[in-house]
Amino acid sequence: MTALDCRVAAQTDLFKACAVLSNKEDVARDAFSQALLKCLREAIRTKPIFYQPGTVALSFDEAWLMRAVIASRGGDGHSLTFLIRSRVPKMYQRNIAFLINGISDQFSQN
Repeated sequence: MTALDCRVAAQTDLFKACAVLSNKEDVARDAFSQALLKCLREAIRTKPIFYQPGTVALSFDEAWLMRAVIASRGGDGHSLTFLIRSRVPKMYQRNIAFLINGISDQFSQN
């Protein structure tokens, strides 16, 4: 649902988004999700594809993000690093990893 909301919203510069998030301790999980999804196009240099809710299949982008969050949540830094390096230019890797780890942490708190 966040991906659908962010598709119509203004895109955010990746570095600005991470700078704002990293200085706030009380950031809600939606803030991490929105920041990642608003910046993802810039980071992967293609328009990410997200299917409508209820669709049985996952897009490549959805599957990639899910694998990254699962790797982060499981403490599998090597897999997370591999996934990020496979699609994200070096200059964006740290920021994308920060956002994915933030999402994993925020959703793990429930």
